[in-house]
Amino acid sequence: MPLLDLLVKTKQPEDQHHLTLNERWQALENIYAYRPDAVKHDGDIIIVDDIYTTGATIHHCALALKQAGYKKIYSLCVAHTPRA
Repeated sequence: MPLLDLLVKTKQPEDQHHLTLNERWQALENIYAYRPDAVKHDGDIIIVDDIYTTGATIHHCALALKQAGYKKIYSLCVAHTPRA
């Protein structure tokens, strides 16, 4: 399975540790974009993230990939942070 660098951050998001659930989702809106120089991949895509807290990062990455034309997008996270 190839490792592909398909996304780029359009701006640096603020530190998310102190943000509420809604603020995290808003902070990541339009942060990720499909790389204009990326080589199109015909297979399924797996987004790998280190920590799943709210799902905002995975959601916004998947949205950028869907807008680029990818249909089958999956996610894999190493750890999950329970909500208080």
